[in-house]
Amino acid sequence: MVKIRILVLPNHIRTASRRVAEYLKRASYDTLFLNFSRSIESYVRELAEGAPYNYMLERIKELKLIPEPFKIWEYDAEPILKTLRGILHKKPGLQIYCYGDPSFSLISAETSERVMMMIFRACSTEKIDANEWKEVAESVLKFGEKAIEKEINYILKNIKEGEEIICIAGFNGKHLKRLLKNEGYDVSLTYMYVPYYFTPLEILIGEMQRAAAKGFSISLERVKELAKYQIEFVREYVILNEDYEKAYRKWVHDKHLNLF
Repeated sequence: MVKIRILVLPNHIRTASRRVAEYLKRASYDTLFLNFSRSIESYVRELAEGAPYNYMLERIKELKLIPEPFKIWEYDAEPILKTLRGILHKKPGLQIYCYGDPSFSLISAETSERVMMMIFRACSTEKIDANEWKEVAESVLKFGEKAIEKEINYILKNIKEGEEIICIAGFNGKHLKRLLKNEGYDVSLTYMYVPYYFTPLEILIGEMQRAAAKGFSISLERVKELAKYQIEFVREYVILNEDYEKAYRKWVHDKHLNLF
């Protein structure tokens, strides 16, 4: 029987990526699904065969297979990629797939850029356009739903009977679990960074998703409130720290999530 272990890690928290990397060194598995863009799958396989890490990175960057800012993607991916280098010499039968929807990777990068522009505009004008923030969150949800449909289809297409599978995922891991269980698979879910406190923007997207599932919409006042907290998080923590995880940890320490 196929057994699937989904490992969930938040974006930009390098500690979580390191924990996943260590897990991959110790665990027994036949197939690995990575939440990297499908556009880089062949290069990840070359890395697993022993190709130099820097060569792989340069090829991906040169061919623009990962949207800018490339450094942010590399920051998240490096611990896992370095663990995979040469892994096929130790696990010659291992199958490796990258299931991430390339179009959603691009949309996510464009959305992040748009959010930063909204934050800078709000800081300079001291005004928050709640409708624009709501529109951005709705866009993330809309394209995220389309992406997960493509991603689950790609995963299902490449599952073979009798396998031990590890699947790396973001917080969409809970949806992957539900969809895979619906197909009759034995699926477990492990969060690799706990406790994790959602950022205000992540809270906004989550609240809007839950509200939409119940057939209603959250108020513009709530959107504006969470936008204000996200602006504060970026302005007072992210911008002032070169390392995102340090900024995040300091924000959690200072705020204790009393705002929410």
